[in-house]
Amino acid sequence: MTGDQIRQRFLDFFATKEHLVLPSAKLLPDDPTTYFTTAGMQPFVPYFLGNERPPAVRLATCQKCLRADDLDEVGYTARHLSFFEMLGNFSLGDYFKREAIAWGWEFMLQGLELDPERLWVTVYQADDEAAEIWAEHVGVPRERIIRFGMDDNWWGPVGNSGPCGPCSEILLDRGAAWGDAETPLEDEGGDRYIELWNLVFQQYNSAMSKADLKATGTIPVPLPKPGIDTGAGLERVAVALQGVSTVFETDLLQPLCKAVIGIANERGGSYQYGVDREVTAAVNRIADHTRALTFTICDGMFPSNKAAGYVLRQILRRAARFGRLRLGLSEPFIYRLSAAVAERYGDTYPEVREGLEAAQALIRQEEERFGEALNHGIPRLEEVIENLAGDGRATLPGDLAFHLYETYGVPIEVQVEVAQERGLTVDIEAFEAQRAGREKSAIAAGFEGHGDFADDLLGEVAPTSFSGYQQERDQARVVALVLGAVVDETRGLITGGRSVDETAAVDDLTVVLDRTPFYAEGGGQVGDQGWLIQGADQVEVIDTKRENQLIV
Repeated sequence: MTGDQIRQRFLDFFATKEHLVLPSAKLLPDDPTTYFTTAGMQPFVPYFLGNERPPAVRLATCQKCLRADDLDEVGYTARHLSFFEMLGNFSLGDYFKREAIAWGWEFMLQGLELDPERLWVTVYQADDEAAEIWAEHVGVPRERIIRFGMDDNWWGPVGNSGPCGPCSEILLDRGAAWGDAETPLEDEGGDRYIELWNLVFQQYNSAMSKADLKATGTIPVPLPKPGIDTGAGLERVAVALQGVSTVFETDLLQPLCKAVIGIANERGGSYQYGVDREVTAAVNRIADHTRALTFTICDGMFPSNKAAGYVLRQILRRAARFGRLRLGLSEPFIYRLSAAVAERYGDTYPEVREGLEAAQALIRQEEERFGEALNHGIPRLEEVIENLAGDGRATLPGDLAFHLYETYGVPIEVQVEVAQERGLTVDIEAFEAQRAGREKSAIAAGFEGHGDFADDLLGEVAPTSFSGYQQERDQARVVALVLGAVVDETRGLITGGRSVDETAAVDDLTVVLDRTPFYAEGGGQVGDQGWLIQGADQVEVIDTKRENQLIV
């Protein structure tokens, strides 16, 4: 059964149960507590809380989700993903446990055609009601009903507050070939008994996170009306039905993995999927990360130096670095793989096909900027780590990390990842102290610029206020315009030019604002690009640099 068939069968099944089938919400949530839509029920939180009226009391969706909690695991394990699709049916004050459990079992047997003898269920340790429904109403043998604590059988809230409650999972026993655990209790790796579906009984409205609930033993206040929130990860269900070992071998992701291999072998490479562990992990990670980037950008989110944008930038850079280190892909390639994402998912999610061209342009720009930094710094970083390992040292010192950052342009997150792969750590605290100290000493010393540009032309202009840590857009006042300034790439400075009060449209204009969110080139980071807008007039910013205490 293909992934597309599983998705459609689920939605069709619940349409027959009088559920309104809705399209997926965007990955950009209307929720200030999270960066991304991370669960199928997240768009419906206002309905569960009773703050908004739902379009129907029974809903079903296949929701696009993105979670960045386990990025280090992606590619190496059989199940971890950053982007995934979540099948879900929801009751908003209508049916509750009995119907949810009965329909869940019915779909497993009729919709997915599974053998009931291979199915197990779990319940929250104190949920006697759910256990009795499974045993008495559905007929699951009691020895195949397992109780777990809050870590495994309590869901939510999303973020630090909101709807939550006990849950009940349906597990598939894949047989002795996947381990000798006789029950899910002994299956520590979760390889033999895999979760197909999680039925969440939304009964409570918590004012604290799940971790705090567990630590304090608090029972949250009841919701105005209890509800049902179920979740079945489409990729995990596909693993079970297609008889493969990992989510990357399903028809949902294998086309993307093949596209990665295809690009890697274009120039005479001989990479193969499933032969070398590190190569396979790199291919998996790149496929996952490209899918995540393409979907999020097509939903209106962009890589940046702030909040969700920062997470996306890290996802892109991780994919780029793995392509470079494991597959020899030193030129931009992720943007090309986005076409494979659009080809695989464009029929189901038309927005991916419609937004492909813009997504590719943005991804390529990010790749090029990051590639410039890596070209200078990675060889030196690997040399340093090799020397440290040879000396029997397990930590990259903070001052050396800062030297790599400042002199060779190696981002600190890249240093951490490369060091971890070699079994070393990085002294982040010392690095941050070194960086803060350097910035402080430069200001205290009245740091002189790189030449005549700032001193001769802009000596009376007040320092630029940088607002990029708080926002990506800002309102500002133009405090200086310079025509004819030249960037000396050899010395890394701006020279020449003449100051003017106003100008017509030109191609070589340098602008200084009183405040700006544009990040200036430095520490291995390429200067930001973007637009200056005044009314109907727009000026493209092609680079951002620092001169003395000015950002230009």
